[in-house]
Amino acid sequence: MTGTVEFVQKIRYVEVTDENGEQQVYAIPETVENVQELIRCKDCKNACVYDDDEVICTHIDSNGNDKHPADWFCADVVKRDD
Repeated sequence: MTGTVEFVQKIRYVEVTDENGEQQVYAIPETVENVQELIRCKDCKNACVYDDDEVICTHIDSNGNDKHPADWFCADVVKRDD
């Protein structure tokens, strides 16, 4: 099987003063153990109806919305078994 899997990874930003006294910003990714697969609404078990490229979910997000674009994602995701 061939496909693409997206992941969510936390990045910490650190400001460091270099030898010239200038501020440099470095992005430091968290460890691999903390990486999570990103699952979009179109692949979620809670997505029940497609309506003009909107996904109507059986859950309500933290803003009170139950309609999202198909490529939206949220913390309440449960991957659909296909």
